[in-house]
Amino acid sequence: MPLQYDDFTHTYTVDGTVVPSVTQILKEFGFYKGEQYFTTSSSGRGKYIHEACQMYDEGVLDLDSAALEHKGYIQGWVNFLQETKLHVIDIERPIYHELYRFAGTVDRFGILYGKKVILDIKTGVPQPSDRLQTAGYQWLYNGLCELIDGRYCLYLKQNGTYKLKEHKEREDCNDFLALVRLWYRKNNKEY
Repeated sequence: MPLQYDDFTHTYTVDGTVVPSVTQILKEFGFYKGEQYFTTSSSGRGKYIHEACQMYDEGVLDLDSAALEHKGYIQGWVNFLQETKLHVIDIERPIYHELYRFAGTVDRFGILYGKKVILDIKTGVPQPSDRLQTAGYQWLYNGLCELIDGRYCLYLKQNGTYKLKEHKEREDCNDFLALVRLWYRKNNKEY
């Protein structure tokens, strides 16, 4: 089934049918509280940083050309890569889970510290929902949570530093899947 992603509306469709995203499912159940964390400014910053990190990974970003207010975040990504030796396999990959019928874009899949990992890049502060978000991405990436060795969020800072947080909680995968089922029930959609 071909997955289509509209970046402008942040909408995923499969064969013309809109399917929920990881983010949409979490928002539906109130996991993204406090609009102060998700302002137009922070959203724009996050999008810019994601694109710049992708360009860096693809070897087409000249760090000197980056917007001054965002250089620190990008330098944090560069520092992280240099210090951890993350081997990136997939970059910003939209994926659809055929069995559970949801989609999302996994920021990075790669090898970190000898483990196959999902890595979500953040420019804000840690949120309780981050664990569930990486669990959703873990489901998306291979359909079986057990096949991924680790889930991480990388919080990039404006001063060029970063914080790496591993999500080890085993119940997160089942909790996220329960939210997918409830999303379909709440929205009167066939599951």
